[in-house]
Amino acid sequence: MTLVVGRKLKGLTYLIADTASSVTMTSEKISPIANPICKIVVHKDVAVAYAGNTYFLPDIVRMRDEAGDFDAFCSELVKVHRRSDFHIDFLLLSIPSRSLSRISSGRLESLEASHIGSRDAFENFQKERSVVEPSVPNSTFMNMIYLPECSVDERNLYAADLNAFNRVLQNGREDVGGFAVPFFVDAEKHIFGIYVASYRRPIDAREFPMNSPQTIDWEGAEEGAFTVNFSGCGEAFACHVRQANLGLEFSGSEFGIEPRRYHESEGEFAKRMDDGRGIKLIRTTGQAPRNQLRKHPLNSIIIALTLRREGRLEDAIAEISACIEGILASCTDSEGRKLELSSPSVAAVFAKYAEVKIPIEYVGYLMQSVRLRYEFMVAAGTKAGLEQALSDHNIMRTGERGMATWSKQPPEK
Repeated sequence: MTLVVGRKLKGLTYLIADTASSVTMTSEKISPIANPICKIVVHKDVAVAYAGNTYFLPDIVRMRDEAGDFDAFCSELVKVHRRSDFHIDFLLLSIPSRSLSRISSGRLESLEASHIGSRDAFENFQKERSVVEPSVPNSTFMNMIYLPECSVDERNLYAADLNAFNRVLQNGREDVGGFAVPFFVDAEKHIFGIYVASYRRPIDAREFPMNSPQTIDWEGAEEGAFTVNFSGCGEAFACHVRQANLGLEFSGSEFGIEPRRYHESEGEFAKRMDDGRGIKLIRTTGQAPRNQLRKHPLNSIIIALTLRREGRLEDAIAEISACIEGILASCTDSEGRKLELSSPSVAAVFAKYAEVKIPIEYVGYLMQSVRLRYEFMVAAGTKAGLEQALSDHNIMRTGERGMATWSKQPPEK
């Protein structure tokens, strides 16, 4: 079985699929990590996802090439669906129009939101969408996501859906599994998405000395630790599982084809994908190619959240402020020069510089860190620095300035 969800918004449309599969006609489950199956194919003007019996799965690329237009292609897929006696369903995303269509129950219909695959898994997904804390038992969960170019509300909705989808995959269900494969079309591009999802046992803040650099130990696979580093472009995607030293490279134009496998470190695989495919994976371990921080932002965020849960708000504020300062110290101006920082303030930086280039791998961390600092200060009743923290929070939340400053000139005041 499988699960694919899709959503169409004003400035964004996306699909998210798992990689689980089973042997046709026997229901023997295949390992969704060691033997993942691609459920989304992208070709020309369309992305197609499927769920059901792969015995009836056609050659999507050839079918699209032979169809005269998108409507004719949809009609051919409806025929496939009906010939299967409804044993295979499809979700279609039209790239030019960003429309979302479903072929199921014998008909084609345009929808704002939909799913195909396991009904029980989808109900679990809806429940996960409504929870605040991850429901994966006895674990720490962190999901860092590269956000599309669209409104803040639509970004948040995409992130919430991907976050919930990942939690469903880690809940030990039999009908879905593997890792999430997101594909989206926003105002500027169509790509397989970028994210890192990490799991480990609950973190004790006492594991880490304060005021000194330290790396969080995500342990080995034998302790249940699990990290999925996923990235893609318009035509392909790749995934690295650090605990298994396993890199997987997929073509986005073929269903069901096994990926190329590379048994190598995250750094080696990331370089291979960047050089060969132009796919950029987020570096979660080892040395980053440039602008290496004293402590990785992901580590600081997790430590700060742990301190917050323990009621140590002042320590949490200090940790997250140091994280923000470290990220800003890695930024450059339009000429590639390091910024001159008088304080760890986003507002002060944007007031001083007409353009700020943020390393793309740190953008999501900066957004989350700024939000957390403001929330921690409010919870602690801290007055000193609260106005600055609120200003920074509003800038990142509303996108008035700097939401895409690593590639765009901020608008004039």
